[in-house]
Amino acid sequence: MSDGEDKVKAYVLLVVTTGREKDVLREVKRIGGVSEASVVYGDYDLIAKVEAPNLRDLNKIVMKIRSLNSVVRSSTLISVD
Repeated sequence: MSDGEDKVKAYVLLVVTTGREKDVLREVKRIGGVSEASVVYGDYDLIAKVEAPNLRDLNKIVMKIRSLNSVVRSSTLISVD
């Protein structure tokens, strides 16, 4: 990697327990490696942008997000740009 520019990026889509969206949003934003997070409408309740230096670290971040109490289901989309 050159000067940290070639980070691995992913978008994590979350379904959470009804009524806990803002609480989970606060928790997700506290996790290192999460660069953005928002509550959304549709099939998912939250989306988080995650950045890491490599896939191993990306996996650790995603697993932290998935382990939050009110997360019911998740889908991770790895960016290729």
